[in-house]
Amino acid sequence: MTWVHTWFGLVLGFVLMVCFFFGSLSVFDREIDRWAIPETRFDAQPMPSFDKVLLPALQQLEPDEVDYATNMPRLHDPAKGEMTPRTELPVDEYWAYVTHRDPVLAAGVGYGVPLAKNPEDHNHIHKNVTLDPRTGEVLPDDKLKIGSHWFYPMHYSLQLKWKNLGIWIVGLAALMMLAALVTGVIMHRKVFREFFTFRPWKRTQRASLDLHNLTGVVALPFHFFFCIHGFGYFCQFLFFAGDQHSA
Repeated sequence: MTWVHTWFGLVLGFVLMVCFFFGSLSVFDREIDRWAIPETRFDAQPMPSFDKVLLPALQQLEPDEVDYATNMPRLHDPAKGEMTPRTELPVDEYWAYVTHRDPVLAAGVGYGVPLAKNPEDHNHIHKNVTLDPRTGEVLPDDKLKIGSHWFYPMHYSLQLKWKNLGIWIVGLAALMMLAALVTGVIMHRKVFREFFTFRPWKRTQRASLDLHNLTGVVALPFHFFFCIHGFGYFCQFLFFAGDQHSA
């Protein structure tokens, strides 16, 4: 128990610290975006007219080239015919989203996939944009939304996108954190006594261990629940064949 608690906590604790730090920043991801992109620093706006503002902007869009190249071969059934060219995909849906925290308008188009392998599934090639809700102008997406597009993915994937490697590493770290919590409770079974034990006058190592035990007991419910919830959320990636993420 001591070996598991010490070494798993020490080695994977560095991964968890990265996740915790960027997760804390991600609580304010939209506000950080507004700080980083001055053009978005205006008051929250009501949802604009679809016919007059949104539809003209969305009709000018084309399916995303990367999304098409990545997902179209997977969704298309070659036995039914040739793959539909990117610019000829039919529009299947429009969507838009705005909040008081994020005054710019997140919007997009879902393009249907003719001759799909599974027509009953949600088969779409997407194009997502950022709009100014006051004018319908498409804002450039080449500017880094450092909060929502960097800090937030860093929190759960370490920005390692190859074969979902980052999600697997964070999932392993979450599993080992659960093991460290369980082994820690078993090792320190005299929880209530250690909750009231802190000896700062002792040697540094002893005082540090007392502080570790004290803070571990105080934060144990919080650590357990946010770890199990995060691990449970990513079970859809960790326990299936991988199609869930790309879909």
